[in-house]
Amino acid sequence: MKKILGILVIGLLLCTNVFAKSGKGELKLSKYVMEEFLHYLHGGKNLDPKTGGSTDNKNQKANPLLFIVAEDSSGYQYWYCNWSSCSSNNEEYVGKLKCEKHSNGTPCWTLARGIKIVWKNNKNPKGINLKKYLKYGRMHVAKIIQEAGYYDGDITQLKGN
Repeated sequence: MKKILGILVIGLLLCTNVFAKSGKGELKLSKYVMEEFLHYLHGGKNLDPKTGGSTDNKNQKANPLLFIVAEDSSGYQYWYCNWSSCSSNNEEYVGKLKCEKHSNGTPCWTLARGIKIVWKNNKNPKGINLKKYLKYGRMHVAKIIQEAGYYDGDITQLKGN
């Protein structure tokens, strides 16, 4: 019995780890996904961390937790966290499945955990932490993301900039 339980636990861990991978390669965000990613990075007030929808607590601040995107930028999912400490394990698994459903089966991978881009490309083999750039506003962050090779469009045409 212990052996069977051990095999099940190992199988579950392997299955979960498949979904916990960050993206790698040359990702080019679409204009719409770039706008949503900027919205995600700047957090929001009155957001439900599970749905991104509004809550009844007018002073509640939601922090970016996880942003998942399709390889071809045809779909995405993201979550916020309202608490000082949150785990993204289950959200990452569920988010990847939802993203792949909305992107017609295109594989989805994690672009960012919190405010750090974890998707590795040729210009950023270690990803990029955006924390120090957020205080300069959306346009500055958009320029950093563009220079990092994740967006090729005109940042002046993005909503909210």
